[in-house]
Amino acid sequence: MPAHFPAHVGQNFTPTTRADIYPPTNPLLSDLSQPTKTVLITGASRNIGRSIALRYAEASVSRIVLVARGTTDGVAREISAINPAVKVLQITADISEPADVERAGREFSAWAGADARLDVLINNAGVLETRVPLCESEPAEWWKTWEVSIRGTYMMLRTFVPFVVATAEKRTGVPGTVINMSSIGAHVAAPRMSAYQSSRFAVLRLSEFVEVEYGARGVNVHSLHPGAVATDMTRKSAMVEEAEDFFIDTPELAAGFLVWLTHKNRSWLNGRYLNAEWDVDELEGMRKEIEGTDKLKMRMVV
Repeated sequence: MPAHFPAHVGQNFTPTTRADIYPPTNPLLSDLSQPTKTVLITGASRNIGRSIALRYAEASVSRIVLVARGTTDGVAREISAINPAVKVLQITADISEPADVERAGREFSAWAGADARLDVLINNAGVLETRVPLCESEPAEWWKTWEVSIRGTYMMLRTFVPFVVATAEKRTGVPGTVINMSSIGAHVAAPRMSAYQSSRFAVLRLSEFVEVEYGARGVNVHSLHPGAVATDMTRKSAMVEEAEDFFIDTPELAAGFLVWLTHKNRSWLNGRYLNAEWDVDELEGMRKEIEGTDKLKMRMVV
C-alpha cells in the first residue's frame, strides 16, 4: 500500500488527521453516552470489532450484539467489566453463509423480544486474499473475499435493516445508523489486491442503495475507512511488514469515531464515504461544504 495517496482518495480531506482515539471521540473524556441504544457488530471477536464493542460499552449503550465466526466470550467479559449494566448477546455466525445470517436474525429477534430495537448496525467483518497478481490467484480464495465483503454485507443488511427501520419509525426524528466497513484502498488499484479493493469499492455503492431506499424511513448509512490498523488480517498478508510506517493507527481510532458518529443525528453525512482518520471537529466545521452536494460519494469525472 502506498504511504502517500493521490489527492482523489481524500486522505487529507480534513487538515488534521488522527491515528488514535482523542477527546472528542473518547467516551471516557467526552459526553458520548447513548444509554437507550442497541448496537450490533460483526467481526466482533478481536481487533477493530472488539474495540468498537468496548467503546460502546463505555458510552453506556443498553445492549450490544456480538457476531463473529469464533468465540466472543473474552469481549463479553470485557464489556461486563467496563459496564455490567450492558446486556450482551453473542452469536456465532459466518456472515458469508446466508443460512448463518438468517439464523442470527432469528436469535436476535428471540433475544430482544417485543422490544426488538436495533439502533446501530456495524458491518465490520472482512477478509483479505493472498496478495498475488490476479492471474496467479486461487479462485475460491479470491471469491471468498467478495463473499464476505459483498454477500455477507448484503445478507446482514437484508436481515437487520428492517429492525433498524422499525426502530427509527417508532422514534420520529431519531434515525438509526448503518456502518459498512470499506477501505481507503477502495479508491486505488494497488497491485496484488484485486479482490479486496474491488469489493471494498462495491461496498461504497451498496451503501448508497441503503440511503436511497431507506433514508426516508430513518436510516443513515456510512461507509468507513477504519484507518491503517495492524490487524491479524493485515499482518497475515504481510502488508504490515512491507509498510510499517503506514500501519500506525490504533483499533480505538475507528471505534471512537463511530461512537461520535452515532451520538447525534448526522444525516448530512448520509450515504457518504468517511475516514476515521479525519478530525471530527474539522469535519463538523465542513458541514455546509458537504451537505447537499456529491462530496464523499462515488461519481465519475467527465
